[in-house]
Amino acid sequence: MRVSPVRWGLEFGKLGKIYGQYKFTLAPNEQKVFKGFWKDATVKVLKNTWLDRWYLWLPQVVILYFLTDLCVKMNHEAYRKKPEEFINEGVPLKSTTGSEEISS
Repeated sequence: MRVSPVRWGLEFGKLGKIYGQYKFTLAPNEQKVFKGFWKDATVKVLKNTWLDRWYLWLPQVVILYFLTDLCVKMNHEAYRKKPEEFINEGVPLKSTTGSEEISS
């Protein structure tokens, strides 16, 4: 079994030397708080979910549009008055003397 630096009793800040890796950062008070927020939060999200994957949602939207249009037309046809049911009814005429209706 290989003995690790932790088993040797070293602290986590002094486990070993790593050469050639550098990390530069800005202090928290020097950074812009919302740098790139709108671009990352809105533009990238919309691009990744809607524009790049149009082939997933566009056919469904087109089918839903035509299906809704068909349902509205069928509903209109089903609930409209059918003229052939009212063909034998006369046109009501208003009398000049009273409120009685006279059918012809």
